[in-house]
Amino acid sequence: IDLIHRSALFYEVKFAQPEQIDKEGIWVAWKNICTELVLHVREKFPDHEVLIDGSRNLGTLTRIKPIVGGDTIHQCISAASILAKQAQCGAMLDLHKKFPAYHFDQSHGYGSPQHVNCVKELGVVRGIHRVQFVETTARKNHFTLKWC
Repeated sequence: IDLIHRSALFYEVKFAQPEQIDKEGIWVAWKNICTELVLHVREKFPDHEVLIDGSRNLGTLTRIKPIVGGDTIHQCISAASILAKQAQCGAMLDLHKKFPAYHFDQSHGYGSPQHVNCVKELGVVRGIHRVQFVETTARKNHFTLKWC
């Protein structure tokens, strides 16, 4: 991580908020945040092509190259993936400090069986859990949601 921080010309990590994902959907939220990040890169490096991991493009923005498996091909995408994962894990640790009973330190933002059981037993934390995700999870696991 330190090597990435020292050698990167520019980096920025952004998160979509649960309410944004519930309102827009995961892919629209991704596209909006990714577009914002690309525009920030363009401010600093206007003539550079921007590489994005995956197959989705950003519509009208030009000089963007989506690359499936890009994190295994390009060091800059690998570095971005590492920084994003570090930020996500840090955010989950912060949530764990506020809500230790949910074991966010072990689920890292994914619906692990332990975390699903916590949601079932303790309820949904508004503003933290994505409504659509927990509703789908409850339906699949046959339990009624409680809202905190």
